[in-house]
Amino acid sequence: MPPTDQDTPDTPDLTEWHRQLGILLGDVALSFDDPHAVLAHVKKTCVGPDVKDFKRARLAMGVARQLAPNDVKLAQQHALFTYKDLEYSPAQRFAEALEILESIGLRE
Repeated sequence: MPPTDQDTPDTPDLTEWHRQLGILLGDVALSFDDPHAVLAHVKKTCVGPDVKDFKRARLAMGVARQLAPNDVKLAQQHALFTYKDLEYSPAQRFAEALEILESIGLRE
């Protein structure tokens, strides 16, 4: 089911979601209504063959996952981008990536 503008305890307000993505990805983010569309865009613009902006990819996936926190593919990509973000120390990257995977039960 696509996200709505209704604010519930588990789902952020869609307007706020778009605002946060817009800060990270630009105006194109306003057209996204699905976190998987965000992932596809991030793969093209942040982690393609010619660019390795893992910090922006990590932050964008953190926002995208607000609408689908239990989505395995999104969590795996979020963990991967976190692990590859060189702005964190290796220990911090590893710990945060594992925490993301644990949040969906992949270490159980």
